[in-house]
Amino acid sequence: MYHPPDYIDNTADERVLGAVLHRLLTEWDEHELDIASGFFEPKVWEMLGAALRRLTAFRLLLGRPPELESPEADDGVVDLQRFYRQRLREDLEALPLNRDYAFLIDDLTAFLAQELVHVRYYNGAFLHAKAYLMPHAAIVGSSNFTPSIGSSSMAERRSFGNASSWR
Repeated sequence: MYHPPDYIDNTADERVLGAVLHRLLTEWDEHELDIASGFFEPKVWEMLGAALRRLTAFRLLLGRPPELESPEADDGVVDLQRFYRQRLREDLEALPLNRDYAFLIDDLTAFLAQELVHVRYYNGAFLHAKAYLMPHAAIVGSSNFTPSIGSSSMAERRSFGNASSWR
C-alpha cells in the first residue's frame, strides 16, 4: 500500500504534490476531493485529469478576487458576466494555439460541467489557504492548484495527514 511522505517539499519525485495527489486518488482509491486554492490553471488537467475523472465528487473553492479596474465607475454596478467574458477572451488570446491544448480545454470543460463537480469563488477576504481534502487524507500547505504542483523546482512545503492520525 502507498505510504505518502509526511511532508511534501518538491525535493524528490516522491515529494512532488502532483505525484502524491495522483497516487492518493488512484492507489488509495479516494473518490472525493475538495480543494481550496487561491488560483487554478487548466494545465493541471494534463497532470491529474485521469485521476480526477474517477471521482464521484469534486469541489474547488477559488480565492482569487476579480481584478476590477474601476468598480466605482458610473453607478457602481459591475457587469460581471461582461467582465469575465472579456477576461476569458484576453486569457485565451494569450494561450498557445494548438490542437493538443484545445483538446485539453475541451476535456477539462466537459469534466467541470458534470453534476459531481462544484466550483465556487470565495466571496470573503482573499482566500490564501491551500488545502487538498479527501475522506482519508489531507494536504495543507502553500501550493495553489496550478502546474507548480507537478514541479520539482518550486520551493514549497505541504504537510500530509491521514484519517487515522486525526482521532
